[in-house]
Amino acid sequence: MTTEPRPDETQHTSEHSTRSRSHTRRAFLGGTSAAAVGVAGGAALTGCARADTDADAAAKAAEALPSPTAIGEAQIPFHGERQAGIATPPQAHCVFRAFDLAGAPDNRRDYAATPRLGGDDTKRFAAALKGVLRVWTDDGARLVRGESGLADMDPELAENPARLTLTVGFGPRLFDLIGRPELRPRWLRQLPAFEIDDLDDRFNGGDLLLHIAADDPLTVANASRLLSAGVRGLVVSRWTQQGFRKASGAHPKDMTQRNLFGQLDGTVQPDTGGDLVFCGADEDQEWMRGGSGLVLRRIVMNMATWEEVDPPQRDLSLGRRQSTGAPLTGEHEFDPVDLDAKDKAGLEVIPPQSHVARAHARTPEELFLRRPFNFTSDAGGGDPESGLLFAAYCANVDRQFLPVQERLAEADLLNTWTTPTGSAVFALPPGLGESQAEAGGFLGDGLFT
Repeated sequence: MTTEPRPDETQHTSEHSTRSRSHTRRAFLGGTSAAAVGVAGGAALTGCARADTDADAAAKAAEALPSPTAIGEAQIPFHGERQAGIATPPQAHCVFRAFDLAGAPDNRRDYAATPRLGGDDTKRFAAALKGVLRVWTDDGARLVRGESGLADMDPELAENPARLTLTVGFGPRLFDLIGRPELRPRWLRQLPAFEIDDLDDRFNGGDLLLHIAADDPLTVANASRLLSAGVRGLVVSRWTQQGFRKASGAHPKDMTQRNLFGQLDGTVQPDTGGDLVFCGADEDQEWMRGGSGLVLRRIVMNMATWEEVDPPQRDLSLGRRQSTGAPLTGEHEFDPVDLDAKDKAGLEVIPPQSHVARAHARTPEELFLRRPFNFTSDAGGGDPESGLLFAAYCANVDRQFLPVQERLAEADLLNTWTTPTGSAVFALPPGLGESQAEAGGFLGDGLFT
């Protein structure tokens, strides 16, 4: 959990806020812990004092310590009712890779375009897709167990899976390419244009998605190389985006991720096993039940101008205290957000244009699973581009994600410092059970039955 301010800090902040809040808020909106007290040290000293008289206890304690390579040895099962990598506790490193089927019309300029294809074309694309999915299924199942893929010349690189997951997705155009447009979920289409967007063709769309994540960057890089090489000739790479989160073991497991602005990002989350994340009986496409929808937005953050903003103004933009993640109407990160609360001057405590106010779910269906990944990239000189790969998982993009995104695009104070430069939507099919795999099944085979 996030460390709360010391009592003296809280009192000072409160008194200062009471004196200057009204003036500061009007000016701003018009224009746009205590350290732990030696517990670990005390325990260590106690252990030293008893070492000579309690050798057995010390030996047992040493045996209870985790393996030095526990992070590398950890595995997440590949087979299951749902694909791993969606509701899985997020790993420290990831790469999102989009591909187009080889030979398909180039749609980089109009990534929602539907090509006109003949029967032979669709059969060829369907056969290519089957080949890709079989390779990714077979090699993926090996890699997550710490085994090398078929024809892998560097098997040593696969020895430490480090909670490796591989998640496959389908873009809107894919269904036209294989001659099965009737199987496309109703919500699967590119997002509408928003005024805040400055989309770059290099980060939009895609026929196929491969999301690879693990707690070791070498594991991610090796899996990405192997799985792309295994389908060479069947697909062409469209874009690659790498992201990272806090390192495994660096913070408590239940601590919310911070983005590069210093904000706790992803406080409010739905039940990760529920029907807000995974498609249920109300999904019109039966083959997608147990699957999920993914919206991936690449958001560039203007670090230089954000660093010019003082903490009180940052908090007003967020609607939360950056230090603790607590809403401005509460004391702790997970306290409820009260958008109706007023201060002594009659102003909303949480500004209506703040990020929290715009992103707050107004109906139970507007919740979705947020998975933010930080990124930095250097194109060869100058300051690196920094930002967020914002992955939103939901059962129905139209019903859950789109209303929230429309409000954010309409009026969100954070838009002053952020620019979406990439956007893509994918359908993630359900998982593959072991019995299905033994019978010759593969990820996404529901498209062909």
